[in-house]
Amino acid sequence: MTDRNMFYAELIEVSADKGPYMLARAAADGDEFDVRIHNQHGVASNPLKGSLILVNCPDGDLGKAVGMIEPPPADRIDQQKEGEVRIKNLKSGKQQTVELDDDGNILMTSPNGIIHINPT
Repeated sequence: MTDRNMFYAELIEVSADKGPYMLARAAADGDEFDVRIHNQHGVASNPLKGSLILVNCPDGDLGKAVGMIEPPPADRIDQQKEGEVRIKNLKSGKQQTVELDDDGNILMTSPNGIIHINPT
């Protein structure tokens, strides 16, 4: 295993999606280990197998590993203007998106044409 504090690994599977943190099984340099998945505050996703994880190991300790998921290059969201936000479902090629564009619009795309708005 690498002795660096930060490196890339491949996501094998999400091993735990309950409790205080989502854990993923990852592999790098022929070794497998668990990584705590970092999500931005208020945003959660279940990453795809084969995604890259940028792993940060404080003090070089794999037991403290935290990872940020980088989606496959084919699924990268591009052509955004500065400050725009876009959310996309990456599974099975579905093109479900929510976009907050620079003109103040909220654009939603659904392959089946159904968009539910649930009042609170």
